Amino acid sequence: LIVYGGDTQVPRTLTQRYEVLSYEDLEADTPWPGDGPRYHDLMAVMYTSGTTGPSKGAMISHAHAYEYAYGVTEMLDLQGGDIYYAPLPLFHLAGQFAVIYASCIASATAVIAGVFSAQRFWTDVARFRANCSFLLGAMANFLYQQTPDSKDNQNPLERILMVPLIPEVEDFKRRFDCLVSTTWGGTEMNCPTRSGFDLVDNKSCGRVANDRYEVRIADENDAELPPGIPGEALVRTKEPWIITTGYWNHPEWTEKAFRNLWYHTGDMLMKDTDGNLYFVDRTKDAIRRRGENISSFEVENEINAHPGVLECAVIPVESEHTEQEVMAIVVPSFPGKLNPKVLVKFLEPRMPYFMVPRYIDCVDILPKTPTGKIQKYILRDRGITASTWDRELAGIKLKR
Repeated sequence: LIVYGGDTQVPRTLTQRYEVLSYEDLEADTPWPGDGPRYHDLMAVMYTSGTTGPSKGAMISHAHAYEYAYGVTEMLDLQGGDIYYAPLPLFHLAGQFAVIYASCIASATAVIAGVFSAQRFWTDVARFRANCSFLLGAMANFLYQQTPDSKDNQNPLERILMVPLIPEVEDFKRRFDCLVSTTWGGTEMNCPTRSGFDLVDNKSCGRVANDRYEVRIADENDAELPPGIPGEALVRTKEPWIITTGYWNHPEWTEKAFRNLWYHTGDMLMKDTDGNLYFVDRTKDAIRRRGENISSFEVENEINAHPGVLECAVIPVESEHTEQEVMAIVVPSFPGKLNPKVLVKFLEPRMPYFMVPRYIDCVDILPKTPTGKIQKYILRDRGITASTWDRELAGIKLKR
C-alpha cells in the first residue's frame, strides 16, 4: 500500500495486513522491498457485465492489463499533455485499464466523471479542457440526440474512442469536430480489433489489431467460414497471458469457453474480403424468424434513428408458427408520445419486411448493468406483457 499526500495517519487495520510506504519512499533511490509482480501473476478478478446471465469472474494477469491499456494509448494516440475525460466507473475494466492505466503509460491526465450525464458532458469537457474521451455507443447516441446547436463544434475534444460506433458517426464527427476510432473486445479477450481514425464505414469494428492476435469467424463446429458469412468470433493469441486465463473457481466454464484452443466470445461477426470485421449480434440475441436470420443489433440501430426514440432493445419471443418473432422494447424520448404504428411505418422502408418488429412495448426504463449495458436476459424472461402492442392484431400488413 502506497500513501500519497503527506504523513496521514494510516489505520491500523491496513498496517496489520499490508506493508505501507509513502510516495516519497517510492521515489527514493532505494531498492523495491521484496519481489515485484511478474507479468503472468494474477492481478485481478474482473466480473463480466452480466448482460446474458450471471456475471463471471475473469482472471486477469498483469500482462493482460498492460496489453489492454497500451492498446488504448495506440487507438487514441494518447500522449503526454493530453487531458482524457472518461465518464466510466472505476470498478469496470474500461475505467481502470482504458483510462487510468492508459493515462499512466502515456503520461496523460485522466479526468474521471464516474457517471455519464449527457447534460453535463460538454460542460465538463470545456471545464477540464479535455481533448480526448472514451464513449460507449449508448453515450454517443445520447449526445447525438441532443438538440443541435451552432456552437457544437466549439469544444476542445479532438479524439474519441467510441465502442461501438453509432450509425450516425460521420455526422457526429462533423457536428462535434472530432476524430473517432473504434474497437471490439471484452473483459476476457482484451481488444483484438481496431479501426484507426480513418474509419472504413459506420459499421466496421476494424481489423485484427496486430500480429499478437488471431480472430476466426467460425461455424458451430469451429471451422472457419468464408468472407461474407456471419459466425461466432473465436480469439487466441501468439503472446502468453494477454487474455484471460479462465474463470475464477469455475473450471467448467473455462473449459467450455476455451474448447479447441480458441476463446469463444459469444459474439457473431462477419469478415469482408478486405479483412474488415463487422459485429452482427450476440449469439444469444440473434433471432430466427421463418427461416430468416435477424440481427437484433441492426434492428436496434434503425429504431434508434427515429427522433421519438431515446433507446431500445430488440429480443426474440416465441412464435405460434414455431421459431421466433421480433419484439422491440422502446424507451420514448418523451413518455407516452410514441405511436407504435408510426414507428412501424418509419421502419418499413428501412429494412426487409421480416425484420420489422411484430411486438412493440413502450417502457420508461430498460434494465441495465452498473456499466450501462442492457440486460436482455431480463427482458427475454419478461416477454410479452399486457402493455405489448401487436402489429398483426392491429391489422398492419407489410409490403413484401
